[in-house]
Amino acid sequence: MSLDNRPVYTGGCQCGAVRFRVEGALGDASVCHCRMCQKASGNFYLP
Repeated sequence: MSLDNRPVYTGGCQCGAVRFRVEGALGDASVCHCRMCQKASGNFYLP
């Protein structure tokens, strides 16, 4: 895949405190540890 053709992904925490941008293929798995997700799920992290 050429540099001009790489997929670009953006995301972050629901509260907006953390933002990120990734260029290229993503692997599997994501976990959120923010307070908003902890409160919404009742758990320490949201898989």
